[in-house]
Amino acid sequence: MAKWLNKKAKEGRAQSPEEAALPAVQPPAEPVPAAVQASEPRPESSASPVEEHQVASAPEPAPAPPQSKPRLPRLYGELAGWWPVLSKPSDYAEEAGFYSRLIEVSCASAPSALLELGSGGGSNASHMKARFKLTLVDLSPEMLAVSSKLNPECEHVQGDMREIRLDRQFDSVFVHDAVSYITSQIDLAKVAATAFIHCRPGGCAIFCPDFTRETFRQAVSTGGNDSDGRSLRYLEWTRDPDPEDSTYQVEFAYMMLDADGTLRVEPDSHIMGLFSKDEWLLTLGGAGFEAFVVPFPHADNGSGECGVFVGVRPLPPPPTPEPGPPAPETVQPEAEPEAQQDPFSVLSQPPAVDWGGGS
Repeated sequence: MAKWLNKKAKEGRAQSPEEAALPAVQPPAEPVPAAVQASEPRPESSASPVEEHQVASAPEPAPAPPQSKPRLPRLYGELAGWWPVLSKPSDYAEEAGFYSRLIEVSCASAPSALLELGSGGGSNASHMKARFKLTLVDLSPEMLAVSSKLNPECEHVQGDMREIRLDRQFDSVFVHDAVSYITSQIDLAKVAATAFIHCRPGGCAIFCPDFTRETFRQAVSTGGNDSDGRSLRYLEWTRDPDPEDSTYQVEFAYMMLDADGTLRVEPDSHIMGLFSKDEWLLTLGGAGFEAFVVPFPHADNGSGECGVFVGVRPLPPPPTPEPGPPAPETVQPEAEPEAQQDPFSVLSQPPAVDWGGGS
C-alpha cells in the first residue's frame, strides 16, 4: 500500500470568452491646457492615426489554460484517518522484523540511524523504532499526522521521495511499498538517487515494490478490520488495462461503518508502477549501489514473490600511501678473508728425527 502523494498542480484563473474578446481599455488622457497645445509641437510618429488606434486597442493575449490536477488516491488525503482501521499496525510485525534483520546484515557496521521514504501511517516504523532511530518522510500531511500519533518519538518530515534532500546521511534507507507509486523509469532513478545521497558508505537501501513485471498478476481480494468503535471492509481489484505500458491500476471500494452507526461506501483509484527485475537492478546500479535481490519469506503479497531489492553503497577504497624517501641502503661489512697457512711455515719447525736404537 503506497504512502505518498503526487504534488498538486497550481491552478491559474483563465479569462472567460467574454473577457478575452474585449479590447484593452486605455485610461483616459488628462486634458492638456490650450496654451500648452499651441506652444508644444506634436511629436513626430511614423505610424498613421489608424495604426496608432490599432496598437492601442489590441486585446491582451489570453493566459494559458490551467493544467489539470493529477488524480490522487483519497486514502492519503480525506480518508487518511481510516488507515489504522484498514491496515492495523500489529499486522506489520513479521515483515518489519524481516526488514530490520536484512538491514543489519547488509550494512558494513551496526546501523543505528534509518531514513524511511514514503513512511505513510507509520505501521512499519511502529516496530522498527525499537532497533533504529527513525526519520520518517512522506508527501501526505494527513498520513504524517496519523504516524505522529502512533510514533511521537520519531522525526517526521513532509517531502517527495524523488526530490527531498535532508543534507545528512543515514546508516540505511528504507523504502517500503510506497515505491510502487513510482510510474516511470525517470522517477524511479530519482528515488534511487535520493536513497544513495542519504546513505552512508557501507550502508544499504532496501526497496519493497508490490510487483515486478515478471510477478504481476491480476486479482480480486477483500479484507478489513474493526478498531476504536469503527469498522471497515474493502474490495480490492488489481488489474492492468494496458500490458504494454509501465503501470497498472488498483481499484478500491471501502465500506466504512462509523461509531455512530453511519455506513458509507467510498471508491478510490490507485495508479501503480511496474518494472522488470532487470530494470530495477540497472536503475539501482546506475545510482551507484551494488544491487541484488533477496527472497522475502512472507509470500502473502506481491513483494513476497518479487523479493526485496537491496542496494549497498560501497565503501571508498583505502587511500594509497604517499611514497616516502627511499630507505637508506644497509652497507654490509666485508668479510675478513680466512687466514691462509704459510706453506713455508713447515720449514721453521724442527724435523722429528728418528735416530734409531737407544734403550
